[in-house]
Amino acid sequence: MSNAVASSSSQPPRSLNRQVVLEEDEYTEALSHIIKRDFFPSLSHLDATNSYLDALKSNDSSLIQASVRRLEDLNTPLTRRSRQTWQTPSQTPYRMGPSETPLRTPIGEEPPLKRLRYDTEMNLDEFQARYTSEDNSSFTQILEEENRKRKEKYGWAWEAQKRVEAQRERMLEARERLLIEPPPGVGVREKFLIEASTPKGLITAGEESEKDETTEEKDEQEGDEETR
Repeated sequence: MSNAVASSSSQPPRSLNRQVVLEEDEYTEALSHIIKRDFFPSLSHLDATNSYLDALKSNDSSLIQASVRRLEDLNTPLTRRSRQTWQTPSQTPYRMGPSETPLRTPIGEEPPLKRLRYDTEMNLDEFQARYTSEDNSSFTQILEEENRKRKEKYGWAWEAQKRVEAQRERMLEARERLLIEPPPGVGVREKFLIEASTPKGLITAGEESEKDETTEEKDEQEGDEETR
């Protein structure tokens, strides 16, 4: 029973959009890291170079060694093992550890790094779809509550809107069926047949033969009248 409670309590909180809720500082730091890595990759090298120049001016050997190690880490391609360092907080790519920060205090006095709850190799869209901050989650809950109260107050308007949308969907479906399916009525198909137009004054073969027959009949009638 206690194990079940412990496992349920270890589950990270989620927002109404099923996103994992991170602390505000953690969310902001992750966003800054992803944006700087994907859109401004030269900033890390520029910052490391400035740190190295400051270390040279200070003539502090520990600062120089730390800045050199940081430059070497930035210039070294990430291996398969280092790309999964989000699972081991002491080797997180963008969270500087004791070996990367200027050694102003002894290594033993460095505070332990907090375990990360997200993958730092995501792009910006994936990260924002899967995670959110505490402020964003609270705002979503407040907005959802306001919408719920508004629906209760103006329920008649929501129901009317639903009926209109349902009627519109039925009309669109009926129109699509008319465009796809053939008309069921008898004789309706013939209405869509377009007869070829005949230019005015043009005599066709059938009309010419009929004209010849009427001319012959008229001549015969005139001949009979003359004989009489």
